[in-house]
Amino acid sequence: MGKKSPETDKETLPPEAEELQGTLRLARAFAREPRREAFMRTLRSLAPTPPTCLLVEGGNSRERRQAALYWASMINCAHSSPESGRPCLNCSSCMRFLCLMHRDLLFLDGGSGNIAIDDVRALRRLIWEKPGEAYWRANVLYEAQAMLAPAANALLKALEEPGPGNIFVLTAPQRERLLPTLVSRSWTITLPWPREGEAEDPQDPQIREWCAALGNFIQSGRGWMERAGKRGALTEDLASAVLLLLQRNLISALREPQAKRHPAENALIASLARLSDKNLRLLYETLAEAQDSLRYKVNTALVMDWLVTRIFLMFAQDRPHVQR
Repeated sequence: MGKKSPETDKETLPPEAEELQGTLRLARAFAREPRREAFMRTLRSLAPTPPTCLLVEGGNSRERRQAALYWASMINCAHSSPESGRPCLNCSSCMRFLCLMHRDLLFLDGGSGNIAIDDVRALRRLIWEKPGEAYWRANVLYEAQAMLAPAANALLKALEEPGPGNIFVLTAPQRERLLPTLVSRSWTITLPWPREGEAEDPQDPQIREWCAALGNFIQSGRGWMERAGKRGALTEDLASAVLLLLQRNLISALREPQAKRHPAENALIASLARLSDKNLRLLYETLAEAQDSLRYKVNTALVMDWLVTRIFLMFAQDRPHVQR
């Protein structure tokens, strides 16, 4: 019987093996991306003595997830090179952390819904135990902005008294979406923001649509309320993504005055960037206040209606300046 060709072997791999190979390829690609060189260098410098809580912000949701699991692999890999500090991404420990199958990995998924206080209470009971086989038990709260206030306060208590061998990893689009006390207890590291034209999130086209709707409203005073008033049209996650996009571009406009006169963003950002310096700063504060309101579970439609009304009034006040 003849020897099978590599192509035949590949075709007959079981689905689980193909999925594992895909996961490992993604992890290796994540680590090699030149844009993340500074991020990876910082991770390697922290690995010998991991902070109790690492907060990963920036990037997009997929990158934050990859970063959290890569970190869990890095601090537990027995085969990492002392020179490079990189995990091998080939041993049983690395593979099980990357595939969410390690017994010393607790993964709370805020990307699929709210992280409830019962989830955090279960975590608190677990962290009194030493890891079963890894160097460190990794307690990952993915998209931790999905925690309700009681869950966030319960997590604070866990961070104050972690058991031996336990570390925490939080991910969020930006640190401002978490309780300040959680951020103060974390070592924050920032992934590179998505490049121009690169999707920030699977719902990126929707984000752009809502930004366009906001731009039309501040110019004409029409359209927003009808669109936002439809039941389920504007979710909390989508509203937060819109706020984050606006905030990032406004920071850029404030830091680079020339960019305000020649913006490369969409019509909304182009209009906002021509506001007076006073109202630009006021707008940034307004966006932060709206983010806080969403974090504390104020009704999403009410928060966004309040926000767009404030922006419309800023435009009305600044109209001569905007049209110059």
